[in-house]
Amino acid sequence: MKKQFTLIELLVVIAIIAILAGMLLPALGKARDRARATKCMGNQKAVLTAIMFYVDDFNGYYPLNFYQEGHDMANWGWLRHLPENGYIDYNLVSYNKKERVHTCPAVNNKEDNKNMKVSFGRFEMKENSTDRIDPYVATYLTHHDNMKGYLLQFNKIINASGTVIGSESYINSGSFPDTQSHSIYLTKGNTYSHIHIRHNNRANMMMADGHVEAADINSIKKLLETGDTKYTGTLNYYDMNKNYK
Repeated sequence: MKKQFTLIELLVVIAIIAILAGMLLPALGKARDRARATKCMGNQKAVLTAIMFYVDDFNGYYPLNFYQEGHDMANWGWLRHLPENGYIDYNLVSYNKKERVHTCPAVNNKEDNKNMKVSFGRFEMKENSTDRIDPYVATYLTHHDNMKGYLLQFNKIINASGTVIGSESYINSGSFPDTQSHSIYLTKGNTYSHIHIRHNNRANMMMADGHVEAADINSIKKLLETGDTKYTGTLNYYDMNKNYK
């Protein structure tokens, strides 16, 4: 006679499977988050490598983050200069790709019409503002066609390994909600473009010597204070749950 499962035995098996799934899913989630953080760090390193080549070829100057008044291309991101000058393959930054080298895989990045405003963030430089990080700023430029922006000079940075130039970023409003921004404000001049501590209460930080390191908010504050930025003001940011702090 063929033996069959009883209802109780079947329920026991289902319960065991449910328990095992409950135990495994958090571990899988953490493994996925670690993989995304690692991928994000690799993406930042690729962008930084391209920046360093650009800086070497342009007399120590960082790609300009400018805006063009009265045009549809207003507020171009700094990163756009890299593929346009051949330092990053356009295939790696194509806005048709789900994952692009200039973005974090943990963020649902929206289209940005090739302006590359959706990307890792560089600290915003603002004249006569507490957001301004003076050692970076060589001059404020006004180009042809009303193009304006701050020209940042890397050879002014002395402690390159300890100086932050950019980080994870997050926009909570505006044209690209719930995504990343090419610019980061340090204080609450606005509430939509700040550091995002998204990887297990840490953010990947782009450093002036070309390396990337993960840091929690206290470590980030210390980097800003002790690096060439000498920034000791208030630091606003978004935590891993996207709460504005």
